[in-house]
Amino acid sequence: MGATAGDLIAKDVACTWLRKAGIEPTVAAIEPLRRPEEIPTSQVAPEDYDTLVFVCGPIGNGPPLNEFLDRFPHAASSRLM
Repeated sequence: MGATAGDLIAKDVACTWLRKAGIEPTVAAIEPLRRPEEIPTSQVAPEDYDTLVFVCGPIGNGPPLNEFLDRFPHAASSRLM
């Protein structure tokens, strides 16, 4: 789907809020990766996380997004849009 400049800024803001709360976020992105600290969504092990924060601009209901989010039925989730 690709990330816009606004998506990247929103991600940075969310990461800043999490770090201020004492939480070091893992940032996953659909390939190709935009920044070196990001990992591919395909490499995220859902069992390693109990909370998922999804940050993005307007989204559609389809792959690859729904396939990624469907891997986390156990996680509390929040969407910042």
